[in-house]
Parts: sequence; structure tokens; C-alpha cells
Amino acid sequence: MPFPKLIQEALDMGIELKKIIGIQGPFSKEVNKVLIKSYEIKYIVTKNSGVEGGIIEKIEAAEEMEIKSLILDKPKINYPNKYDSIKKLITCIK
Repeated sequence: MPFPKLIQEALDMGIELKKIIGIQGPFSKEVNKVLIKSYEIKYIVTKNSGVEGGIIEKIEAAEEMEIKSLILDKPKINYPNKYDSIKKLITCIK
């Protein structure tokens, strides 16, 4: 992601700037393949961004380029008070 704080954290961990790709997608499978080839990427580490976030294109590009993908999931949170309609929410508040 192109957030200065995240890029700085990577630099502080000793990662060279030329090895940091700070761009925001989602991208097509072909763009992902070009990035993999151009930067000689050996692994993709990505959050599970879902279909709308381009996860399928990333995985397919990695498979076609014969590199490994490491996918990070968000922890599942069980919210005790969640509502599937405004009406139910308003009833609870009253």
C-alpha cells in the first residue's frame, strides 16, 4: 500500500526501498504478472482482500509465475450486538 508510514516501517526493518512496491490496486492478473517478473518476486504476501480486492488475480498470477502466495486473514470477531436491519437496531436502542 502507498502509505508513507507503512513504507517507513519496511525501511526501518531493513528492507531496501527498491524492493518495496507501494501502489494501490486492485490489478489485473497481467499487471500482477508484470510486477512479479519486473521485480523478480519470489513470494507474494497479501491480505485476503476478497474478490473485489483482486485476490483471485494475485493468486492466479502467482500460480502462473510459479511462485508461492502467503495470504493473511483478518481475525474473526464475534460482535455481541449486531443487527441486519435499521428497524431492529432502533428497537434495541429504544
